[in-house]
Formats: sequence, structure tokens, C-alpha cells
Amino acid sequence: MAYPTIHYSLDSTTARPNILVIVDSYYHVLHDMGIPQQLFTPDAAYWHYFEREVSLKHPEGIPINKQR
Repeated sequence: MAYPTIHYSLDSTTARPNILVIVDSYYHVLHDMGIPQQLFTPDAAYWHYFEREVSLKHPEGIPINKQR
């Protein structure tokens, strides 16, 4: 399978939104490629199958029902 090489140009005018994405396993491929980490704020997270939260703070994921 071919994987693209992606380059980001970030400067002081780059807007990076803080988002929460509810996803299935396909999004994990994008996450492993570093795409969300470059496009969104460090506080952005995704909920994998609505069961665990994965973010830069919790790269292995934590159960959603036990957080906060």
C-alpha cells in the first residue's frame, strides 16, 4: 500500500482548531502518520469507538467512562 509523504508549513498565522473526533479504526492510521498532530491543537483528541480517548496526553488511550 502506498503512503504519501506530507509536509506542513506552520507559522504564527496558522490556525489549528481544537477538536474531538469520534472514529473507527481507520482514523488510527491517520493518527499514526502524524496528520492530526500537525493540523489540530495538542489538546485535540479522538474517541475510538466511543470507548477510549486517545490524545497527545494519553497516546495509548484511556477509558472514556473513567476520565475526569
